[in-house]
Amino acid sequence: MLPHYYAPNFLRPLPIEEEEEKRESAFTEGEYDYLHDDLDAIWLIPGMLPEPIWEYSMCYDISTANLRTLLNKAVKMSLKDEETRALIKALKVDPELIFNIGMTPQRLPSLVINNSQVAFELLIIMTNTTQITKYYDALSGMKLSPNTLEVFNRLSNHVELPHEFI
Repeated sequence: MLPHYYAPNFLRPLPIEEEEEKRESAFTEGEYDYLHDDLDAIWLIPGMLPEPIWEYSMCYDISTANLRTLLNKAVKMSLKDEETRALIKALKVDPELIFNIGMTPQRLPSLVINNSQVAFELLIIMTNTTQITKYYDALSGMKLSPNTLEVFNRLSNHVELPHEFI
């Protein structure tokens, strides 16, 4: 019966052949230490393969409840980069989630102030919906700030805005 495992194949470069004269001359002089030879020890250690790089955001849960909490957090304070990416990615995958996570035009000004990138992506995703005019009204009714101007500038470069909002 065969064993139910496979022996691992360690990928490593071919060993470099040293000149016999150097080994013999070093051994005769008493300077050569076989136990602490760096050149030979590298062939004994099988750790030549690189370690895997883990992406911790891969298993990030993007359920509706988590998106709702992320949006509530985004309205109050700035999000971390991984949270911003997760929220934008989830909204791009399913644009209908915007209506299920509690986003309203009244919340847009505080979202623009705290997370202008999320607000911009949210407005881009909503451009083909019927409620976009309410969000444009909320954006145009905001006080001027650097974040408001940034969102408006980026939005005007990506989408053709109606003339009454410009």
